[in-house]
Amino acid sequence: MNQTEKIIEVGDCRVRIYGTEIQTATGPLTIRNAALQRTYRGRDGNMGTAYSFRENDIPKAIMALMRAYEFMISKQAEIKREKESGQEKLGGF
Repeated sequence: MNQTEKIIEVGDCRVRIYGTEIQTATGPLTIRNAALQRTYRGRDGNMGTAYSFRENDIPKAIMALMRAYEFMISKQAEIKREKESGQEKLGGF
């Protein structure tokens, strides 16, 4: 099941970070993915979504992706610290 963990918006660019849990030999593992999109207001006044980017959207998309990457890496480090903390409690190294 894909569950949204965070949405990062920079201008009209949005990155949705979602996790998918898979089963491995050592237990469950969450794989994180990022989906990038651009929102716009159509001629009819309704909001729409696009997956192509104009020239001025590129820096915003880059910034949104960088923030998404930072979030994903920090979550990975947090999980690693939790595992290491659990091993210390069990007497592991």
